[in-house]
Amino acid sequence: MNLLFDFLISNAFILVIVIGFIFNIFKRYGEQSKTDQKTKRSLEPKRSEIDIRKEVERAKQFKKQSASIQAKLEEAKALSKPKPVLHDRQTSAPLLTVKAQRIRESRAKKTLSFSKKQVVQGVIWSEILSPPKAKRK
Repeated sequence: MNLLFDFLISNAFILVIVIGFIFNIFKRYGEQSKTDQKTKRSLEPKRSEIDIRKEVERAKQFKKQSASIQAKLEEAKALSKPKPVLHDRQTSAPLLTVKAQRIRESRAKKTLSFSKKQVVQGVIWSEILSPPKAKRK
């Protein structure tokens, strides 16, 4: 180890040259990476105003087309919905009133009836299943 230090001190000129060589290699590597980045950026196509205008026109055309397609879709939906028939041709009675009568009859059949015992059980179960009074606010 001492021999190496003695050699380097006695040959300081060689030491300066080696350090300069190493420094030069690192400097070139840094510059090369910077130029690579610049060339990558310059290779990207630059957009001119004409290209931008063309894209704006394409976007406007696309919006017009999508609007017309939406209108056609809504028309198709409107045509596909069945229209209610107001009169039955065979009986000449309005169908809407017949359906309304059927609904009224089904609602009349569905009346709720509870006994006193069932009501009391419902109140008890609501107290059991509800949160504790200490946590109620």
